[in-house]
Amino acid sequence: MLVPPLKKSTSIELARRLITYIEKAHSPAEAASQSEAINKLGDIRLTCIQVKEPNEAGINLLIRYWAQLCLLEKRVDFEKVNLQFIWYEAYKGYSSMSPATGRTASTALGLELGAILFNCGALCAQAADRDYARPAADSIKAAAAGFRRAAGLFSGAREALAPLTTGVTVDIGAEGLRMLENLCLAHAQRCVYESGRRQGMSGGTLAKVAAGAAELYGTALSLTMGPTSDLGRHLLGVAKGAWSAETEVEMLFFRGESHVQYVAGMMADQDRAMEKGLQIAHLKTAIANYDKAVQVAKKFKLAARTDEAAAAAAAA
Repeated sequence: MLVPPLKKSTSIELARRLITYIEKAHSPAEAASQSEAINKLGDIRLTCIQVKEPNEAGINLLIRYWAQLCLLEKRVDFEKVNLQFIWYEAYKGYSSMSPATGRTASTALGLELGAILFNCGALCAQAADRDYARPAADSIKAAAAGFRRAAGLFSGAREALAPLTTGVTVDIGAEGLRMLENLCLAHAQRCVYESGRRQGMSGGTLAKVAAGAAELYGTALSLTMGPTSDLGRHLLGVAKGAWSAETEVEMLFFRGESHVQYVAGMMADQDRAMEKGLQIAHLKTAIANYDKAVQVAKKFKLAARTDEAAAAAAAA
C-alpha cells in the first residue's frame, strides 16, 4: 500500500539554547536546576530523528518527545530562544549533493511539533502496511487500527502546523496532510472490506464498505490532481505520477467492488433476486471501473492490481 516516507532532520543546539534562554528569562540558578532535564530532552530529540523502524518503541519515543514539547511550550517563548528547527521534505528527502533542496527552518515550535507528528503518522502507516502483509488471522484488524491511528496523527500534524504561514514544505502543508489522512482512512476501510469478505459479510454491507473505501481514495486523489495542486506537481516530479496512479487504481477497483457486492446483496434478497436488468447495469459499471483500473495499472506497471482488477472484471 502507499505509505509516506519519514521526514529527516539534523541535530540542533536544543539544550544549550534552552538553558541560555532560561538563564536570561529567569536566572542562572533556575537554568542550573533544569539543565539535567533539558539535556535529556536534547538527547531524546537526537534519538527521535534517528528512528527508522516502524515499531511501538519508536512511535512511543516520538510521542513522548512531542508531549514534553507541548508542556514546555507553556513555559517557554520559543520565538525568543534563538533556535531554528530544521527539517527536510519527506518525498524527496535529504541529499548531500543538494543540502538546501527541500529544507525548511523555523523558530516556530509548530514546525517541530508538526514534523514529529508527521513522522509518528508515517511510522504507524508503515507498521500497518507490514501488519496487512502478514498472514496471521488478526493482522488485518491490526492493520486497520494502525491506519486509523496514522490518519489521526496526520490530522494532529495539520493542526499543529496551521499557524505557520511560511517555511512549510508540500508534504506537511494542509493539502499534503489532508491527502495522507484520507489515504490512511481509505487503507483502513480496505482492511475492513477484506476482513469482512473473509468472514462472509453480506453483499449489501460489503457494497457500502467498498463504496466508502472508493470515496476516501477519491478524496485523496483529488488533492493530488487539481490544476493548482502544488502537491500533485511535486509528486509528479518525485514519483513520476505513480503515487496518484496507484490511488486512482484503488479508487476504481473499489468502485467496481461496490457494484459487484451490491449485485450479490440483490441476489441474496428474494424480493430483488429477479431484478436482472438492474443487476446487469451494476455489473457493466463494475466492469468499466475494473477495465479503467487495469489500464492505469498497466501504464504505471502496478502489477499486483493489474492482475487482480483483470480477474475481477472477468468474474463479473
